[in-house]
Amino acid sequence: MFPKHPHGEFAACLQGSKVKLPAHTQRVDLAALTAGVEAFDSTTLALQEPDLNPGMEPLQAKVRASPPTSCPRRW
Repeated sequence: MFPKHPHGEFAACLQGSKVKLPAHTQRVDLAALTAGVEAFDSTTLALQEPDLNPGMEPLQAKVRASPPTSCPRRW
């Protein structure tokens, strides 16, 4: 979704809100107060779950060919 910021810090913000974010944090504007988010502690865990989106097989193959990484917990 964010080719110039593919990983790192993200902040989910209500669209139109005025929030000061730390440097290098990608703002994600949400149109509603609630949102469903799927997060995994590592790519290994994420890749164990099948993707149900039709037509995504080529992208899935590229992702599965990437080396696994861990995601630091910040909460």
